[in-house]
Amino acid sequence: MFLILILIVLTAGVLYIRPTQPLDMSYKDIVWKDKLIEMVETRQPEITLTNTDLNNLAKMGIAKALEEKDIPVSITGAEFRFEGNNVSVDFNAKWGFLTAGGTAKFQMEYSEGKLRLSPVSLFVKQIPISPDKLGLVPMDIDLATYLPSIIHISQVDFEDRYIKVRISADWMAILQYLQTL
Repeated sequence: MFLILILIVLTAGVLYIRPTQPLDMSYKDIVWKDKLIEMVETRQPEITLTNTDLNNLAKMGIAKALEEKDIPVSITGAEFRFEGNNVSVDFNAKWGFLTAGGTAKFQMEYSEGKLRLSPVSLFVKQIPISPDKLGLVPMDIDLATYLPSIIHISQVDFEDRYIKVRISADWMAILQYLQTL
């Protein structure tokens, strides 16, 4: 009887943490040509990265990081929401035969060419888990690796649902670059 009770509790736990929303890791490359043309047309040395752009960049970064690191958990889907310098990530993960859905929250800051994401909280469903327990540590992202080489970031401003990247660039070099695309 006790063994049956334990089996029921374990089954209920496994069913509870299962993902409730279908998420994937597909992403699209950002069309930098369009962003640069808009920058030239407005004559403002800035590029706006929308929530969709940031979501694509984040998924690209996770896919790359998961290839480079040997971790027992695989992220099978994610959706990022950016609000100012806060990021919420709904995710689906798989560990062995277990699948789980959850939410992680990060705080962003930009300094010396790097975007730093520091974990704030982690929930599997409504169950809080310390980010440290799962090895979530602050991560640095070099934004320059995602931008064309002629773009040099001078400042990053976190707005409500987008990031404004202020750049310093040679306008003639940008025009020449656009002609090659």
